[in-house]
Amino acid sequence: MDIKITYRGFEKDVAIEKHIKQQLHKIEEFTKHEHGPAGLELIITGNSKFPNFKVTARMNMPICKCTAEHEGADVYVEINEVIDRLYKQITNCKEKQVDRKKHGCDGECRNERYKKDEAAAEFEIE
Repeated sequence: MDIKITYRGFEKDVAIEKHIKQQLHKIEEFTKHEHGPAGLELIITGNSKFPNFKVTARMNMPICKCTAEHEGADVYVEINEVIDRLYKQITNCKEKQVDRKKHGCDGECRNERYKKDEAAAEFEIE
């Protein structure tokens, strides 16, 4: 998984990056089983003088595109919240994909199948 971390308003911090890598472990479990590239862009906006941080995350995967955002006083809590929200969105997308595989294809595929059956029925009548 390709991870890009951007800091706005304060300097790069090794402790924050270590915390992010540790929290991303559960999301990486999903991405290693997916086919195709997965990328995460994490933007941390804040000021070390004033305790207000905003964390924004955008994740692109073959099965879905997810975004999450949270704002608060503690940067570590905000990172945890954003990653938890991404995890929930990814699990929802994965469940939808599994349901589609179990129950056949979605509505478009059913419409195509219906048209083929209709055309075959017309051919048999003539």
